[in-house]
Amino acid sequence: MNTPNYDWVENWGEHEQTQKSLSGWAHPGMATTSDGRIVSCDSGSSEILIYSQEGDLIHSWRGDFTDAHGITVVNEDGNDYLWIADNGSKRLPEFSYEYPPGADNKSGIVLKYDLEGNLLLNLGGPKHNDYQQIRYAPTSIAVDEVRFGGSGDIWVADGYGASLVHKFNAQGEYILSIDGSTGSGHFSCPHGIVIDRRKSNPELYVADRANGRVQVFSLYGDYLRTFG
Repeated sequence: MNTPNYDWVENWGEHEQTQKSLSGWAHPGMATTSDGRIVSCDSGSSEILIYSQEGDLIHSWRGDFTDAHGITVVNEDGNDYLWIADNGSKRLPEFSYEYPPGADNKSGIVLKYDLEGNLLLNLGGPKHNDYQQIRYAPTSIAVDEVRFGGSGDIWVADGYGASLVHKFNAQGEYILSIDGSTGSGHFSCPHGIVIDRRKSNPELYVADRANGRVQVFSLYGDYLRTFG
């Protein structure tokens, strides 16, 4: 395996740190826009941060979410949109960085914004029997982008809830769920998902975290293989 080459840029993307921002967890990751801007989130203050490649803060806005656990940028008809997986709760310093009382009762949500911070769609949990006992707590999103020949369908990993992966159409209507049972076994925290379009038939990769493996499915939900 080749060793990656990189340059470390000190103080890239500095952001004013308030007491509230310091209380957050820095786990939403980053996403890039079609013109190369870099999007991240200050979890403590629920603030979306958009940087230039040089690390200059271009734009920021606060969203109506608890915890931007997973973020992804999707381009539709030449415009970029930000999808956020809000798992509904976050660990707080005043509770020794544990979840606060009542966190298990608050369901999460998936949100779609434009890059100016306008909310376009909120996608709650599907009507699935498991949610009679367990809250919906999504952690990751993958969109089958139309610009790449896809359908626009939305895949959501409920990593911190019922350990399911759900498929919705582009309008947010529920289609199906997979739980891993047709493959290597039931998911246990399907924490991240991604659509791989390198083959003629695109595939959905599910990071089955607590089981230490990746399960691969077709975009129809059919099991293909496992590795890891």
